[in-house]
Amino acid sequence: MTDELRVLVLDTIRRMNYDTAELGEITDDTPLGPDGLDLESLAMVELSLRVQEDHGLPFDDDQIERMATMTLGEFLADTANRLAAAQDGIPVQ
Repeated sequence: MTDELRVLVLDTIRRMNYDTAELGEITDDTPLGPDGLDLESLAMVELSLRVQEDHGLPFDDDQIERMATMTLGEFLADTANRLAAAQDGIPVQ
């Protein structure tokens, strides 16, 4: 699931025309916010909407705000865990 989410995230970033050339390779240690991909709040919303559209996993305002402090790997792991919980019928937070 994590690999599928990674493709979705990187595709979303490319579609939003973020210039990632200076970063070199985007790894799990790359921050989504400052000092990394530097995604703005609207980009975080767009990313969360893509995940919701593709996987049916909603994000509330607090989760979107926390995304700015996460690395790509943390976001992928958190989202994969929330998806697994949702599939098991556990309410996601």
